[in-house]
Amino acid sequence: MPRVHYAQSWEDPLLLWEIWQRTQPAHVHMVASGGDHALELLQKGIERIEICDTERAQLEHVQGKLKALHHKDRDRLFGYGAKTASQGLLHDGRLEGYLRLFSQRILPWMVSAQNRQGIALQEDAISQVTYLERHWNSWLWRKTIAYLFDPKQIDNNARHPGLVHTSGREKR
Repeated sequence: MPRVHYAQSWEDPLLLWEIWQRTQPAHVHMVASGGDHALELLQKGIERIEICDTERAQLEHVQGKLKALHHKDRDRLFGYGAKTASQGLLHDGRLEGYLRLFSQRILPWMVSAQNRQGIALQEDAISQVTYLERHWNSWLWRKTIAYLFDPKQIDNNARHPGLVHTSGREKR
């Protein structure tokens, strides 16, 4: 029986499912990350998935999701209908917190509400690009984004300390 070793997080779950359908391995081994891919494959009928992670917190997070799946207050535990974006198992990761800080504090300071709403009103990609160039793409915007989303900033502020093994990673 073939085996699929899946060691990436943030990949396309539809692609992962397609791979599983083609190979139908008896066992799936994958990095736990937030557990979303493993949970989706379990939901689709894969009987056995083994997850591993260098971060104990990630494994505990997946265990919390597994327990929440069968809890009577499942939606609340996952954060559906939460009063704030930081409540629930779907919203409590370091990266989610970093992105929440950006969207709630930095983005409103840099781009007016009118211009944030204006981008949503554009009807096609060309209009969106034109609107962004005209209303968002300032020197301050470019410098701030370059700084906040530099790999070193992400490593220091949005990743678990045990996951930062990127000294040779090139900036793209």
